[in-house]
Amino acid sequence: MKKKLNHLRELSLRLIKNSTFINLFATTLGVLLAFYLDGLYESNVIKTKVDVAYSNIITELERNKQSVLEDQKNDTVIFVIDQIRKYDKFLKGEIIATPNTFGSIRDEINAIEVVDSLNLEEQTVKYFVNYSNLQFSISTLPNVAWEAAKTAEIANYLEYECLSAIIKIYELQDLFEAEEYKLLEYYSDEKYIQFYNTASISRGLRNQLLERYDEAIVKLKNCN
Repeated sequence: MKKKLNHLRELSLRLIKNSTFINLFATTLGVLLAFYLDGLYESNVIKTKVDVAYSNIITELERNKQSVLEDQKNDTVIFVIDQIRKYDKFLKGEIIATPNTFGSIRDEINAIEVVDSLNLEEQTVKYFVNYSNLQFSISTLPNVAWEAAKTAEIANYLEYECLSAIIKIYELQDLFEAEEYKLLEYYSDEKYIQFYNTASISRGLRNQLLERYDEAIVKLKNCN
């Protein structure tokens, strides 16, 4: 046994003294170190990109939330249409009233334009109207930061729960925008009952969206 240990010791000394072995060992060590440093650098680059993506998305969501908060016109238009429905229940663009009463109605609502009229019995008149002065707005909520993260394939490196929160808030945002764009279509076609129903749906979605913005922003700040 002792002879074997001495033999191994002598063999080790010869290998250490062998310049080829030293060069091979140094080269291998250098390659491994290079791989390690390269991996470390790439990991830091990815982390930086992920941090930037989170920051940009948070900023975008905060701005979108503020845009939704500042846009209250569609609540007003719902109130105005509620007033109109007292005289035109199904929003067909027809109001039956005496001339004096109609004048009061138009002053009260201030969104009525007379297109034509038809005299009826007992001094009543059927007024054919449109509601061309209704004031409403369409929200435009960017998703540039999120699309940029997907294009750069940064989404692949986001934590699952954080990624899930981002997807859900942008999906709800898209749904809200889709409902709002329907308003323009229905208003242009003078489909006022559909316009009214969509405005009501949009209001509900907006309240839900504002709540989800807060939740998503808090969540993503903890991911950053």
